[in-house]
Amino acid sequence: NSIKGSKAVNLHDYLWVHLDNTFRAFIYEKDRSPQITGFLNAAQQQIAQNTLELTGLNREPSSPETVKDKRWKARKAAWDAALQAKVNLGQQPSEQMSQIILVLAIHTGFWSIWMTVFQNDTDMRQRLIDAFQGTSTDCFDGQTQALPRPNGQL
Repeated sequence: NSIKGSKAVNLHDYLWVHLDNTFRAFIYEKDRSPQITGFLNAAQQQIAQNTLELTGLNREPSSPETVKDKRWKARKAAWDAALQAKVNLGQQPSEQMSQIILVLAIHTGFWSIWMTVFQNDTDMRQRLIDAFQGTSTDCFDGQTQALPRPNGQL
């Protein structure tokens, strides 16, 4: 990641997707960078803030746009695709539509955005959890609500 560069980091000062349930740390909203959720304690909030700054996920688009705005554009494209997919599934609920949406989600990336857009669709969220390689199933309950990662900071 070019944002991270060669900064020296203390691993305990950041959240890591392979160690922590980072989905619990951030709120995802359309047209905004990820925000820190309000239920974290002060120490967890600082760790989440460190993570946003290290990865550059807190960047907003500049005016005029620059080359550094690529991630923002990709995040917006993922939001648009996920919102349209949700409409399509509502209009044509079927196994085939669900499978098409999963292919699109995997291709587009931004798993957290897809999980947020489908926040009221437990079936689709479970499919997303299962479809995205590396997603830890023990970080979610049977209703696809985020749980603390075993042995993680969050």
